[in-house]
Amino acid sequence: MEKMREETKSIYLLFTQTYTFSALLIRSFGKVKYNHCAIAMDKELNQLYSFARPQQHGLFLGKLVKETKDRYTRNDTVSVPCALVEIPLSSSQYALIQKRIQEIELDKEYMYNFMSVLTYPISGGFQVYKSYSCVEFTASLMQLIDSSLTQPAYSYTPDELLKRYLDFLVYHGDLREYMSLKRRDEHYYAAMTLSLICLNVYGIYKIIKRCAFSILLHFL
Repeated sequence: MEKMREETKSIYLLFTQTYTFSALLIRSFGKVKYNHCAIAMDKELNQLYSFARPQQHGLFLGKLVKETKDRYTRNDTVSVPCALVEIPLSSSQYALIQKRIQEIELDKEYMYNFMSVLTYPISGGFQVYKSYSCVEFTASLMQLIDSSLTQPAYSYTPDELLKRYLDFLVYHGDLREYMSLKRRDEHYYAAMTLSLICLNVYGIYKIIKRCAFSILLHFL
């Protein structure tokens, strides 16, 4: 990526190994080291955004969330291998990414591109209306300011995206040693309820419906 003459701001791309069952499946079948990535607007990772489940039992309710350290580390009880890159930007580039995040955050139609991730080893990923996976979201933001990312955003893996920005690596190790634990995300740790089960079922319906519509458009 071509550097700007005036590097006045930075964004941070965080790549992690998380320890949910779905994460283990992604690493095993996708043959990747890192299964999750997020983008932060500050060095301390207080403004850390990604597409993920809003609650630990809401696997099919994924959307844009503001992530906290305890989501990754289970309240500092497990180590989380990670890599962090710092991307220098001009003020206008920074504002462009910030604006796009805010647009998605305000649009409640966006959801997690679960089927694309699930079938990635076979399909190579595919685009779904107003849906992103974590890496697809991050790649799509980077495409706003980096013309070298010419592949569709859904086709990248976290490992591939990290490889492109290795020259900007600023930290590699346990996330617990880098990011401070400011608070517990009580909403994320909410107990399973009948209402949450029903929302998950409806979430699966929405995902399948959108995927079917996307596939139909592809062949028309």
